[in-house]
Amino acid sequence: MGAKAAVKAPGGDLALWSGILTGPIVFAMDLTIGYALANTRCGKPATALWLHVMTAVSLAAVAAGAVVAARAPRENERAEFMARFGLMNAALFAIVIVAIGIARFVLHVCY
Repeated sequence: MGAKAAVKAPGGDLALWSGILTGPIVFAMDLTIGYALANTRCGKPATALWLHVMTAVSLAAVAAGAVVAARAPRENERAEFMARFGLMNAALFAIVIVAIGIARFVLHVCY
């Protein structure tokens, strides 16, 4: 063993990976649940409201992932890269979720 011991911050890797993976996972869930809701509840008046609520919740979850990535400990270059990638990933998937939300707002639920 060397004189230097690798000291890791608690939850460092978990925070970095959750910052990276939150956006794609939330986007996939938003898209899948949105298709399921639109398919099973076509023609019901409250369906559009639930789709908009789901879009808002998805954006909040992606924002939480961005906060986790921003606050993750950055003790080396790898951690710095992962934290920045998590922030960029969150921004990208937030834009995609907003684009889907706009389409849900403009188009009828059954289309």
